[in-house]
Amino acid sequence: MPTAIWIRNPGDASALVTTAVRRFYTTQRSVALDSTMLHRHSDVFCGLRVPKIDRAIANSLLQKVVSKSAIDALTTKSGAHKVFYQEACRYWAKSSNFSPRFVRNGESIDQPHGRIITLDSASAAGLVNCLLNSSLFYWYYSTLADCEHVNDSLVRGFPLPTDWRTTDWVSLATEIDAALRGTAKTKTILTKQGHVIEYDEIEGRRARDVIVGADLAFGRHFGFSPAELDYVINYDIKYRVGQSTEEADD
Repeated sequence: MPTAIWIRNPGDASALVTTAVRRFYTTQRSVALDSTMLHRHSDVFCGLRVPKIDRAIANSLLQKVVSKSAIDALTTKSGAHKVFYQEACRYWAKSSNFSPRFVRNGESIDQPHGRIITLDSASAAGLVNCLLNSSLFYWYYSTLADCEHVNDSLVRGFPLPTDWRTTDWVSLATEIDAALRGTAKTKTILTKQGHVIEYDEIEGRRARDVIVGADLAFGRHFGFSPAELDYVINYDIKYRVGQSTEEADD
């Protein structure tokens, strides 16, 4: 289970000391605490979420990823412009502007645990698709969510840059979708209930080089420094790209 440490001093209710979410390989358990960093801050995001951060640069990012508006302002109850995403998330959020293939006993159905968000324009749908696939969103989710589920409120509540329309999100999202489709692996499984399931296994790590383009765009909109952008793009990268065959503990 993902784990973080929060410490509050009863004598100073406004101050917090936290770690980030720690991930390490099984063989590193004995020294995991030796490399754990603590950061003192007083932030509570949106009045509800305590951010799991362990250094000043992460605190700085939180101060920049703010806006008077949020993604929810671009949503609509019905329409043709949609983003399909998976509720479950480990190292990459799974998102696309196309409906992922999922076939049960020869019949196409919606993916279990799949979510759909409907947007008011193609540009908005491209923006949200780029966001959910980005390393920025993975960092945001790791910092403010439960590290297991991408819930609707987290997506809808993500800050919307005031100048977001100046980027061609449709083109970026089209490139990402093409990379995800082109690197997907076809899987067939037999469930305990006897159902034959066929689906395309999509993994963000296979399209990382294209996804970086979305992070660069968000970095411009939020005014990230080169160091902040590098931190976001390479956040948890050892585990996210699978540089080791060892199994990581969350």
